[in-house]
Amino acid sequence: MGRYDERYDIRLARYDEIPQIMAFIENNWKKGHILARDRGFFEYEFLEEDGTVNVLLAIDRKKQTIEAMQGILKASRDKNHLDIWGSCWKVLPGNLPMLGFEVWDQCTVQTGARYQLGIGGNPNTAKVVVERMLHTKLIKMKQYYILNDLKKEFHIAKIVYKEKMHKISAPYFLVEQMYDEEQFLRCYPDIDNPAAVPYKDAWYLTKKYFHHPIYDYEVYRISDQRKTQSFFVIRIQEYGTGKAARMVDYVGDCSAIAYTGNFFRNYLEETNCEYIDFYNYGFKEQSLLSAGFIERTEGDANIIPNYFHPFVQENIDIWIQPIDGVIYCKADGDQDRPC
Repeated sequence: MGRYDERYDIRLARYDEIPQIMAFIENNWKKGHILARDRGFFEYEFLEEDGTVNVLLAIDRKKQTIEAMQGILKASRDKNHLDIWGSCWKVLPGNLPMLGFEVWDQCTVQTGARYQLGIGGNPNTAKVVVERMLHTKLIKMKQYYILNDLKKEFHIAKIVYKEKMHKISAPYFLVEQMYDEEQFLRCYPDIDNPAAVPYKDAWYLTKKYFHHPIYDYEVYRISDQRKTQSFFVIRIQEYGTGKAARMVDYVGDCSAIAYTGNFFRNYLEETNCEYIDFYNYGFKEQSLLSAGFIERTEGDANIIPNYFHPFVQENIDIWIQPIDGVIYCKADGDQDRPC
């Protein structure tokens, strides 16, 4: 028995421990956090139909107290191609050194996950520790955006200059909204790909985007000659008198977005949104430029906000752990979770 096993019982949580976990989050993660105050949403995030609670705990064997935790967000139900994200990774002071990394490792061991994907680490804390212990450099996701050409004033974004767009590729791919789960499921088999990392299966996508208890998401299909090439997801964010569209997820052939530029321009005009933005990693830049997107660069004078609760009119970087072939999007892990 190792030193961690001697002192801690590291395991998935039980259903009757949910109140203790919520109190742990309230007292040690963030007061008033949605996972601390809204049990229904907590269960939506972490409770499976069979009663499994996807939160890994380190319980002190003598005190019987929670000393560390990490939430686990599964991208599929496929045990052979299971990829996971971590959430609310927290260790209390006074515990054995590196307990947090033992909990991190055990998430993969106890779920049998193929990959544990890191997204959204704090650059001042978690980033430094992860780079030192995992010997991997975290990098920033890229943020691209398209401005609404009809807008003269911007209340959410701060626009100092309007960059000239690249020539938009011929829009010969069809973009259409999937209004319900049944419509989506009829098209999903065209792009079902367990080799993709992360592998987002139909269960994950329908639960997150058609059955979310708080957010309203719009799911769109890109098709060519009736064959689905990919899906993408938009959520409209309001603040004050302004609205912004956020493309938060994309599944399928990443190159297909190159042929959708007219859709996004029409969408911005119809919804009266200031812009649409897209945080991502793994896309070929030319595909996004061909659709009319512009990259928000380091030190950019234009500001395309990421934080809305509370609203912060600043450019914000999202840090990820890169893996060959992986695709990251804004809504991965807990990055598009209500506050």
